Amino acid sequence: MPKNYLITPIKTFNFAKKSMNVINIKSLAKVLTFGFENTALADKAILKELQSLQNLHSDFIIDDEVGFLLEKICEKSNDIRLGLKFGFHTPLSALGIVGQIYQNCSNFMEVLEKMQLHINHLDNINSYQFEITESSIIQKTIGNNEWRNKFPVAERQLVEHNIGFSLRCKREYLGRNVEPLEIWSPYEKIGKTDLLENYFTCPVKFEQECMAVVLPKSMLSWEIPTSNPETLRIYETLLENKKNNDTVFAFKVKQSVSQQFQYSMPTLESVSKMLMLSQRTLQRRLKNEHATFQNIVDEVRLEMAELFLKNTTMSIQEISARLAFDVVNSFIRFFKKYHKNTTPLQYRNENVLKSKT
Repeated sequence: MPKNYLITPIKTFNFAKKSMNVINIKSLAKVLTFGFENTALADKAILKELQSLQNLHSDFIIDDEVGFLLEKICEKSNDIRLGLKFGFHTPLSALGIVGQIYQNCSNFMEVLEKMQLHINHLDNINSYQFEITESSIIQKTIGNNEWRNKFPVAERQLVEHNIGFSLRCKREYLGRNVEPLEIWSPYEKIGKTDLLENYFTCPVKFEQECMAVVLPKSMLSWEIPTSNPETLRIYETLLENKKNNDTVFAFKVKQSVSQQFQYSMPTLESVSKMLMLSQRTLQRRLKNEHATFQNIVDEVRLEMAELFLKNTTMSIQEISARLAFDVVNSFIRFFKKYHKNTTPLQYRNENVLKSKT
């Protein structure tokens, strides 16, 4: 093996990320459930919590909640290598639609390309990339430094889990054994023989820049036995529709807020009653879609203000009262906050000029 093969990249691919640090909690819950059920560490309370997470209305959950969950699980089990152990027990089916997409690709190169498009549906806490060198494929999992500082144990679980999980998934959709050339770990070696060295016969490098699985370049042309282009298109369409519906509940709340503004200032209590939900449930479901009730109210207020300013002759005082601001100055401060210090009157004048030209 050439000594410089790891530092002579031909191509580097950075997988797309969402704007907010989120993770597909249903997939994570499935992964952890599989892990617990296949080890002697099954904890009934934890398994019950994981089952409830799989029943959430939204797939995504913000990173802090994932951190607290994983830290709690590791504390209860007194094991900081659970992620690594569980990876080998987690089947491809835990990836849901994304796993089906991989199974219907033509070859491993296409799998990597689809991964580049769809990985953010599963995990946006970590960064993912792969490099193709003269003799290898380097698949990297790069931890989030900010998140690592807050949840060091949780971060390790997500990163180390990807080693065994990615290799098991490859074996499933390729239908053949996969032998890595090398494993990289960003962590210090634990003990005389680290757990990674027990799992793999290939060289393991510790305290590296990131976690990585180094694979033979010849794998790029390996065919997927279950490849079906038509089925692949179907699953990609399903995934795209699913992505578009991630904030469907927040949209419902926004519609209710808009309706209530016709009569009075919407409140958490009034909108909850309108949707026949408890206030706590409404807030939880919005949080699952990384939204808040106040942000939705502000968004509706701003849209209505812009509409009134551009399309009516209502005075600033009338618009302020119509949007339930106590005093005009509060409305002006609110509007300037979202319009780069532009006042409502300036906004109206600018849009009147635009319409004339």
